[in-house]
Formats: sequence, structure tokens, C-alpha cells
Amino acid sequence: MKVPVGTLAAYGGDVAGSRLPELREQGWLLCDGRGYSPRGEYAELFSIIGYFFGVEGKEDFRVPDLRGVFIRGTDHTRGMDPDAAARSTGDHVGSQQGCATARPEGALAVGIPLKPAVPPSSVDAAGKHTHATPHIPTGYVDTALALGGPTAPEFNNDERTTSQAGAHSHTVAAGGDPESRPENTYLHYLIKFRADKLGGATAGAAGTAAGMGLNVPIGTTAPFAGDITDAATSDALKAQGWLGCIGQQLDARGEYADLFGAIGHIYGGAGTVFQPPDLRGLFMAGPTDALPIGRILRKSTTAAPRAAFATSTDGAHAHTLHHVPESAYLGDWCLGHWSSAWTEVSSEIVRGGTHAHSIIKGGDSETRPVNLALDYIIKFREA
Repeated sequence: MKVPVGTLAAYGGDVAGSRLPELREQGWLLCDGRGYSPRGEYAELFSIIGYFFGVEGKEDFRVPDLRGVFIRGTDHTRGMDPDAAARSTGDHVGSQQGCATARPEGALAVGIPLKPAVPPSSVDAAGKHTHATPHIPTGYVDTALALGGPTAPEFNNDERTTSQAGAHSHTVAAGGDPESRPENTYLHYLIKFRADKLGGATAGAAGTAAGMGLNVPIGTTAPFAGDITDAATSDALKAQGWLGCIGQQLDARGEYADLFGAIGHIYGGAGTVFQPPDLRGLFMAGPTDALPIGRILRKSTTAAPRAAFATSTDGAHAHTLHHVPESAYLGDWCLGHWSSAWTEVSSEIVRGGTHAHSIIKGGDSETRPVNLALDYIIKFREA
């Protein structure tokens, strides 16, 4: 079985020393962004990927540089990548995209750092807080019994609530991790740059020893550095037993019977019609009991960061307290009667104020790691 030129493969071995030349002899190059001549032995790879991944010098083409980045299926207008048009070169193979963090479906609560309760205002970790309120009586004084003329306010222990005019917001100003990413492991990526030398040592024992032998199971998917929407590329892949992973409807009989035997209706279809996986715009992850094979998570998720977010301090606000005197007067003095004493000291509103904030706006259109767009292909028959 010929592995199509332009196919990528994850490689768990070392690439130091003589290993890279050995891999090259087997038809594979390291995906490190290096430039190669479009002529000679690399001409076949250039015919597939062209300058999708950049140019070096005047004419050399670059292979993908997958060091430290994730692979994402090229969206091809499917709509799974909400920012496809804003990628480095648009919705095309080879385009790059930075990390982003979406507002979560389950809103994150904004915590408030614990502070000591020191007047005139304070706040605790749950958001309960106090405000300083001026011109509140703080004690009693003797006044005269007046039969007429000015009257003094009656002091009692009744409570009054403030208005609800304290609506405010905070901006997340600090904290967070360096990037948004799923759990991951490091591997090298290789790219096939020439056809297997069938019948020779390169395609035989050496290829098998490197884990790149000819027995690739039907149903295997692989990232592909060419453009599967290009008709000539698609036809060449099909001739080698590979299809683009775009969710197309296929007949379970005839030439696709072996693929149907491997994947059935996992990815869609019914009866004699089935579909291969549609990997446009998606990342791939290993299945779990909770997330079986073929399941698509339609919403990106955002976890609380290990380095906690911190809000800005732009939430300063005030409340209005009704029916509070703003000045004092001197009443006629007489023993036996009390009036409130006004001072310049402020008092605290000591009840209420417990509140929380949710992140209700902002954020990106999805949560994603830094990634590179590639197409995916699936093996459907032996070539």
C-alpha cells in the first residue's frame, strides 16, 4: 500500500543523530518548517503542498512546522471554526491561528479578594461589603422642651436600606495561563515526500522497522498537507485508496464496502448509506467512556485557569441613603429630652452587600490552542 505523498504521521521515536537521514531514506521528512527545493527529489511533495506553509529564499518551499502546535482540520466553509476567515491566510490549508478563550457556557464567578474589615469601607471574599455614610447620628445630647418653633429629629434604632444604584462591572485584568490548550503529549510529526520504493529495502524491512510499513489498516485517518478540495489531488488520493474526511455520503456496497465494515454508521448514514468522519474545523482527541468514538463536542469549554483571574478595581460605586439630614441645628436646651448628635464622623452600612459577579460578556468566539490547519484523509481500500 502506498502512503500518499503529503501525508503526515506522528512519530514517537528520536530524531537526533543519524535518525533523520534514515527516515529520509524511507521517504519521510521532519515537520520543522525547513525549506526544500521544488525541483529534484522533492518535486513530488511540492506538487502537492506548494507554498501552503511558506517560502524560504527565492523559491524553496517549506514543510509544515508543527513544533509546539496542534493540528486542526481545515474548515473549508463548514462553520466549525468561527474564526476561519481571520486565520493567517484565511480558510486554507497551512493557515495558522493563535490561542483564544471563549466565555464559558457555565459562567465563571468573579471572586473578590479577602480584605480586613477596616472602616470606612470593607469587603470580604463573598462580595459582602460596606459603605461609609456621612451625617448619621452617633449618640444623644440633651435638648430643651420646646412648645413651638424648630423640632429635632427623633432618633431610634430603625434601619433603612440604600437604593439599588450600585450596578457596576469589573474587567478581568490579571491572572490566567499562558495559553488555552487541552491535555497533550509531545510527538514528532513527519511528512511523506516521495512514493514508497516498492520491492526495495526502503519500502520493505526498513519501513516496517520504523513503524511506517505498508500495512495501514482500512479506516485509518491521517493529516494531509495538500488540499483535498482540489479535484486533481482528490482523484490522486482516491487512486491510492484514500478519501477526504468531509462527511460525504458513500455507498456501503462496492468499492467502499471494506471501509463500511470498519466504521459502519458511527459517523452518520443509515442502511446502505454511510459517512466517513467530517473533520473539517475540528481537533481530534482519544475517546473515553463518557465521550465515545464519533461524538462531537459542539461547544468549546473553558476551565478555571490554574493561575486565577483577577479583576480590575474599576467597580467603585455609591448608594443613595434616603431621609438622612445633611446639617445640624442648635435647639432650645432643657433637661430630660434627647436629640441626635451630629458629628463629622461617617458611619457604615453594615447589612447586605453580599453579591457575586458572573462573566457575561467578552471572550473569544471559542476556546482553542494555537493550531495549524490541515486536511484529513481516511484509508478506504487497498491500492
